[in-house]
Amino acid sequence: MIEVRELRANPERMREAIRMRRVDPKKADLDRWLALDGQLRDARQSLETLNAEKNKLAQLGKTDPNAARTRGQELRQQSREIEERLAGKRGRSAFIDEAVQQKVRQERFLRALKETAGTIRDEDHPEFADVPEYIHQRRLGEDRLRGLS
Repeated sequence: MIEVRELRANPERMREAIRMRRVDPKKADLDRWLALDGQLRDARQSLETLNAEKNKLAQLGKTDPNAARTRGQELRQQSREIEERLAGKRGRSAFIDEAVQQKVRQERFLRALKETAGTIRDEDHPEFADVPEYIHQRRLGEDRLRGLS
């Protein structure tokens, strides 16, 4: 297993291992990984700083609600900027849009199930009256077709 700390501290060692194993550089793009890792670490640090600020804001809200409201708006804006940096300009909106579309599809499917419940009546399909026997007969037919019986 690759130790992430070691990789950050000594990326040349990993580059040499990639070359020695003749791994396709497109599949093992260490520079890209290091850049993304740096962005992730920066984002985590920014979020930790924001969370600390939110905790301070909660204390400020007890003593000066107006100042807390103003600072809260500033923190929301900073939070949006971090989200845009991580997810892209429209990444958050795209995620929400996709989630809503999935929920709509699910609701339509459930509605269709409820509307069609009971439309196939047992008396209309006597072959399904004894399901185990029906399955047995179907399997016998398949076996005959394959020449097993």
